[in-house]
This record gives sequence, structure tokens and C-alpha cells, in this order.
Amino acid sequence: MMRNKTFDVLRGLAISLMVLANAAPLYKGEFPFAMRILFSLPAPMFIMISGLMLSLGERKHSFSYFLKRGLFIFIVAVCVDVCIHQINPFQSFDVLYLIGFSMPFVILALRLPIYAQYGVIFGIVALAELVRYYFGYAPLSEDESFDFCTLAKQFSNYDVKNWLFNGDFPILPWTGVMLFGGLIGKLYVASKNEKFFQGKNFLGHIIAMIVLGTVLITTLPKPIMYVSNGYVELFYQANAGLLIYLLLFPMVLLFLSAYIPKYSLFANLGRSSLVIYVLHLFLIHYVFGAILETVASLQVYFLLYVVHFILIYSFSCLLIKLKAKYHHNMPTVITWMIGT
Repeated sequence: MMRNKTFDVLRGLAISLMVLANAAPLYKGEFPFAMRILFSLPAPMFIMISGLMLSLGERKHSFSYFLKRGLFIFIVAVCVDVCIHQINPFQSFDVLYLIGFSMPFVILALRLPIYAQYGVIFGIVALAELVRYYFGYAPLSEDESFDFCTLAKQFSNYDVKNWLFNGDFPILPWTGVMLFGGLIGKLYVASKNEKFFQGKNFLGHIIAMIVLGTVLITTLPKPIMYVSNGYVELFYQANAGLLIYLLLFPMVLLFLSAYIPKYSLFANLGRSSLVIYVLHLFLIHYVFGAILETVASLQVYFLLYVVHFILIYSFSCLLIKLKAKYHHNMPTVITWMIGT
């Protein structure tokens, strides 16, 4: 089955919304709740689509290939922390850490029967709720600035709970989101049908998610929806019902994918999602943050977003031209960074 270019569009859309969300600490006012919902959509979508994309190439490479690729993304996450955020690495479990960590587990899960994959995903989500109920949840405090003394102190007093169920994107339950993306991708590949996402099987998943999300959001303790270091997404903490509702966004977009243009401006961003993700963080911290420091109004905030989007889109177009010219001679790690 040929690669469905809709996935590039969805990843590009996720990146474009993530740009809007990750600039939130620059704004010192209070965001309307509707914007908090909007800001909460891209991260689950990006993580899910990352798992889905793994399922498309799972049979093309060995397990060691994905292990190395996951390690590479982990190294990129460390570089982002040290060089862009200027904090000690491993203090939190951000999106890149999560994807790099989860990648080999998604590949292993894809080799299980479908029913077993459902079991693993439900098990991770249930375990997340249990440990959070038992231990509680604490958003991470302000991160320590990077230096080797504080780094050594951090490692000597490291709290594994920060990766397991505290902070922004803990393993429990976020690895389950990436596994879910892999599962949906496996069903798509197994169907050998380009219109799988418009079929009854996929629609059944959407209906089941609506029912399950409603049950969980009404029976589980109400999520507190912390603001974490200026970021206002609603999934701090990641309540299972809320997370399922947020995942309905990419699921509905996949259902409507037959009507989504395959060659939109979002597709360019999606083809180079990793390097664009790193670039947008650099722009926020070293360009817009340095020039403006804070943003006083939502009008200026959205104007800033437009400028930001133009810059990353222009860069993605440049990358496409470079890849078309030099893709045969690029080292593997470069293709991992800038996409294919």
C-alpha cells in the first residue's frame, strides 16, 4: 500500500497548532477556555499520528533500526532541553522524549495480535489512573537552569515519578496514545483499502471512543487542568476520559480524510515535522521571546503566530527543494531529522 499523504497533512496541522500552543508562556493574560481546548488538540494528535506512521514502515526495517531511531529522537530531546530551553535534560518527559522512548514499544506491540494490542493500551490507561489515584499528581515545578553541578544533583536525587505519571507527558498514559496510533495504522495496513478511514470498522472505533470517553469523564475524578509553567493545555493531568475526547479530533479528521487536499501547505510542514518542531521552539525562545519578552494582547499574540507560521512554512519549502536535489546522498540521521 502506498503511503497516504493525508498523514503528512495531519502532522503538519498538528505542528501548526502546536506552534500556537507552545508560545503560550509569552502571553501574560488569561486565555479563554475555548483557546485552552484548541491548544490541547495538537499534542495528542501528533503523538497518535507518530505511532500510525510507524505502523506503515514496521515491515520495512528491523527492530534495531527503530531502536536506533528512537535513541536519535531521545538525543534530539536532550539537545532541545540543553540548547533551547537551557535546562537540565530529563527533568520532564516532553513530547520528543515520549516519542523516542515509545517507538520500540510500538514496534513490539505491532507484532502482537490485534486483541492483545487493545489489551496493552487499555492496561496502560488503567494503570495510569490507578497510580495517579494512589500517588496523586504534581505538575513539575520551574526547571533548573542547565549546569553540570545541578545536573549531578538531579541524577543523585532523581524521582522516577516525573517520567511515569507526573509532569507534562508521562509514560502513563501517553505511551498508550502512541500505541493507539500504531494500532489504527496496523488496521489500515491490514485492510489494504485506501478508504479504510471511511469504513464501518473505523467509524465503530469513533463511536466506541465517544461512549467510553463519556463514561470515563463522568465516573473518574474530575481533572484539575493545571497550568504548567505557562502552558495552558487541559491534559495536565491526563485524565483518561479527557484524553479520549481529545483523540477524537485526529480520528474525525481521518474519517474526513477523503475530503482533505493531499497537497496543502500543511503537507509541507508534515514532511519535515521533527526539524520544524525544533525550529519553532528555537524561534519562540531565541527570537520572539528575546524581542518581545511578553505579549500583552491576544491580537499581538495571533499576529506573532502568523509571522511564526510564515517562517516555518518558508523553511519547510526550502527543505523540500533540498531533499529533492540531495536525498540520494543524505546520511540516515539527516533524513531522520528533516524527513523524506
